[in-house]
Amino acid sequence: MEKTYSKEFIKKLTDYFYKNISDIKVKNKILLEGIDKTLVKQILFSNEKGYYSFKPDWMEIYEKIDFSNISFDNVSVAKINFKSLSGIKINPQIVYNKDLSFSNLYNVEITGNFDGAYVEYTNFQGSKGAKINPQTVYNKDLSCSNLCDVEITGSFDGVRLEKTNFKVSKGIKINFQSILGKILSCLNLSDVKKRKSFDDVNDIEEKSTEIENFKELIKKNIKKAK
Repeated sequence: MEKTYSKEFIKKLTDYFYKNISDIKVKNKILLEGIDKTLVKQILFSNEKGYYSFKPDWMEIYEKIDFSNISFDNVSVAKINFKSLSGIKINPQIVYNKDLSFSNLYNVEITGNFDGAYVEYTNFQGSKGAKINPQTVYNKDLSCSNLCDVEITGSFDGVRLEKTNFKVSKGIKINFQSILGKILSCLNLSDVKKRKSFDDVNDIEEKSTEIENFKELIKKNIKKAK
């Protein structure tokens, strides 16, 4: 049970915090130590709908803070770009609604699993510690996600993969006959280790390294021939 504070009390501390942080220049990120963790969350985030959310106009404040000792329990992280933030550690099981969709997790350390988590349109490039079992994410939906720097721990049977980027992912083995709808449109399959038959697969627009290299070689050969 989190400790509660009055709105007036939170407003006074928030105004003070913002005033003293917004105009200063810091060499190192500010680590908020010695302050009740619940109080810190209520200052840093909005809490008007039963969960915490980032304040859109506070990004410059967030960039000055070391978040390594701040919990994201019940914090909405969907649609958040973490690239310029420091010390972020996220457990997908405790963030609000297990929703990490449309977020950029660059520099984020993942500390839990993605069972039941929303990860469509999620960019994992630059994140650390992400291990995903495609069978257990919400609705088996990995569409439009960038799985760069992700370790895959399960199969893709029945998984939605349209526009998914697998470049620099680990443990990728796909049976193309078993993915949802056999749809592979606009995939980047650069680091898929094992591929099975493409027979009857729909909408293949693979952007793999091999195809791009092939195109470049063709262009060079044509140029030489002119």
